[in-house]
Amino acid sequence: MRFLKYLQEKYLMSLDADPYFEEERLAVYVNPDVRDMNQFRLNGMRFIADQFKKNLYVWDEEVEIHAWMMARLVKKGLIPITHKSIAGPLLTGMCQVSGPKMIITDIFVDKDIRGKEWNWLDQYFSNRKEKPFRK
Repeated sequence: MRFLKYLQEKYLMSLDADPYFEEERLAVYVNPDVRDMNQFRLNGMRFIADQFKKNLYVWDEEVEIHAWMMARLVKKGLIPITHKSIAGPLLTGMCQVSGPKMIITDIFVDKDIRGKEWNWLDQYFSNRKEKPFRK
């Protein structure tokens, strides 16, 4: 049981990508570790961060857009679909691997993520506190 609490990262799912990308599978990771992030060194990544569950979902930026990924995560029951949830605890953005962590390159909502409620993202991103993204 203690090991399951320690192990927070996992390969979440593999989805059929948009028909534009023939024979592509979309790997989605939740709470990725360094090995998972190394797979994305050539491309950037898109992410959705769920503040309530403290889950970070990442995937290749060239294969799927946020709206479609959010719909897939909602359909699987991983993200609740309520007005409060969509407006409140979710953060969507772009990132890339830089050293042992990722760096946020852009976010798509008007949130200041430098506060304590987003501290849990520091295990994944090295630049969360550096600048107010989109503020």
